[in-house]
Amino acid sequence: MRKVKVGLFFFGNIQNDARCNNMILSLSKNGYCVDAFHLAKTTQIKKNIKLIGLQNKHSKGFLKFYCWFRLIKKISLKPYSYIIASDLYSLAGLKINKKKFVIYDVRDFFNELTSLNNKPFKKMFWGFLEKRRLKFTNSIITTSPEDLKIVKNNFNSFGHLKYFTIYNFPYNYNIKKHNYLRDKFQINKKNKILIYQGILEKGRGVRLLVDVVAKTKDLVFIILGDGPDSLFLKEKVNLLKLNHKVFFHNKVAYKELLDITSSADFGAALIKPVSKNNIYALPNKLFEYSACGLPVLCSNMPSMTKTIKKYNLGEVVNVYDERGLEVCLKKISNNLSFYNKRLLKNNLTWEKQEKKFLEIFSYKKNV
Repeated sequence: MRKVKVGLFFFGNIQNDARCNNMILSLSKNGYCVDAFHLAKTTQIKKNIKLIGLQNKHSKGFLKFYCWFRLIKKISLKPYSYIIASDLYSLAGLKINKKKFVIYDVRDFFNELTSLNNKPFKKMFWGFLEKRRLKFTNSIITTSPEDLKIVKNNFNSFGHLKYFTIYNFPYNYNIKKHNYLRDKFQINKKNKILIYQGILEKGRGVRLLVDVVAKTKDLVFIILGDGPDSLFLKEKVNLLKLNHKVFFHNKVAYKELLDITSSADFGAALIKPVSKNNIYALPNKLFEYSACGLPVLCSNMPSMTKTIKKYNLGEVVNVYDERGLEVCLKKISNNLSFYNKRLLKNNLTWEKQEKKFLEIFSYKKNV
């Protein structure tokens, strides 16, 4: 019997993206063949899976998007029964039509990103492209119920769309605690380890954490990742002479991320409300920290607050209240065993989301 083929498109490197990895593995495990197109230099072939690297000559700005559009427009979609656009940049660039079953993963409000603040024409441009492609789209995926409400309201003129909420839970990898970070950076046993893992850019609260950690006894801070704010953070740490308290770890592939994260004591996700996209964010790292047995300190945004309280994942704090942040850091740091016991009761794994995700593929295209 011929296997059903799925084409997945992602404007980034899939090796570093948990959500794409989870979707691909679920589809492969359930008998689908997946061709996943992404920004990479090489192509990798495994059972039922092809990770097809597309090389983009431009690393930033409009030319990066334009080059991606040109690359994916050349790809024939004829072999695929289902198309997954993992971002607006892929949905806008693909040569789709009403004969294809198209799934759009609205993982962000792409025309409300922080990078588009004070750029009304760019917001209008991306909003126009999104609406234009929705008539060729069949199913919409969101990452939280709060996002779902907003997306349904934004797309209310497209009555044909079916909606699904798929949380960013990680696979259950049976992660074991170890001392990788403590050994790598020669951290004293009496010190607790706070970790931030993810992109380094303004609005992520990492700058503030550096300031607060500087004043907090028996606490060190690991910054794992890369991004436009990386150089500023390193200069800040050097200027404040915090090299004994704040350490930088290079960005790693997703398959290594959880293992490394598990060697910390607790995690931070202090996104600032500098854009609509940030306000309603529900980042992967909340669930990745939980899977690693780490309590979380996060911003008091709607989706994050609701999730933290519902699953007892940690504490929420006003990201602009430096004193409150300091108090919360000490509270978690001094009561890790209490938080760890609560985390043991959770089972927030992708396996729970897989059934809902696969349900999308039970629908047939009516043409």
